[in-house]
Amino acid sequence: MKKKYLILILIIAIIVIISCIIIVKFKDQLLTNDKLQISNKVSEYSLTRSDIPGIPFTIDCNFDQIEINIDNGKIIEAKEVELVKNGEYIVKCNTTIYWSPLDNNVNSYDNTTNIKFYDKEHIVVKEYEINKSNDNKYYVTTIN
Repeated sequence: MKKKYLILILIIAIIVIISCIIIVKFKDQLLTNDKLQISNKVSEYSLTRSDIPGIPFTIDCNFDQIEINIDNGKIIEAKEVELVKNGEYIVKCNTTIYWSPLDNNVNSYDNTTNIKFYDKEHIVVKEYEINKSNDNKYYVTTIN
């Protein structure tokens, strides 16, 4: 009789441990997805396009700010963006920012640019690649 209860208790303990591991793994993934959402509805951009100042990225999150790291160009939206150092920005959440291929010297970049969005734990949540084509348009590709 004691052996039956011991086996039953052991099986229940294994089920509880496995359930806890699954919950912890999925909870972390859900938290990361809920903490920061980046959307980009423009897949191409041209400097001659007058209706927007750059490629827009809408940032929705449930904390104060995020960090952005770019290789080239600059992030513009003066009220919501703070330049920390060259290529690194702090941006308030729940806003739209624009990546511009123009730097402060009004030079545009012809090579690949990477944009990385970090959450408050400094984990890369979203990454994009922007490439300039021969037709002088910039194309956005989602990396992750």
